[in-house]
Formats: sequence, structure tokens, C-alpha cells
Amino acid sequence: MKKALTSLLLSALVIPGAGQLNNRQYVKGIIMIVVVLVSFTAFIIKICRDVLSIISSTGQDKMSADNIVQLAAQVQQKNAGIIVMLMLLFLVIWIYGIIDAYVYGKKIDQKKG
Repeated sequence: MKKALTSLLLSALVIPGAGQLNNRQYVKGIIMIVVVLVSFTAFIIKICRDVLSIISSTGQDKMSADNIVQLAAQVQQKNAGIIVMLMLLFLVIWIYGIIDAYVYGKKIDQKKG
């Protein structure tokens, strides 16, 4: 049960795919980690581009607190679909990683025991 619990906690608390790496499922673990990191990086790049385009279109050099709130609202409106899609993708990978790491870890524990 030790491998199953360790793998579950790694996938649940560290990053999806870490439990698979602990179970020596290297390809599956690396694929999961890469998908999570690439999607997160793409999301950050998209947000930064939108922020820069909104700032450059307003032509303001200084941002007040009100402008920052408006900027955040505009970015959120532009990216509502992407935000939901990436959150769902992450949630599916995260839940799958937890369950898969636990089930495979349990099989490893049963072989040892």
C-alpha cells in the first residue's frame, strides 16, 4: 500500500504525472507533465499578449487602480472560453493521474506483498 499512497499523493499534490514517474511509468508520466506545462505556458503567453494589446490600444502610459480592474475584466472576457477549457483539461488530467497512479501503485504493492 505504500507505493499506491505515495504515487497518489505525488500526482495529487505535486503535479499530474509525478505519481506515474514514481511507479516507473516514465513515458506516461512525462507526457502528462509536458501536457500540463505546455497548456499552462500557452495560457500565460495568451494572457500576456492580450494584456499588452489592450494596454497598447488604450495608449495609456500609467495604469491607475481603476484601469487595472478594467484591464483584468477585459482580459477575462476575451479569454473566458480558453480559461474554462484549460481548467477542464487540467482537471481531467489531474483526476486521471491520481486514479491511475493509485491503481498502478496498488498493483505494484500486491506484487511485492
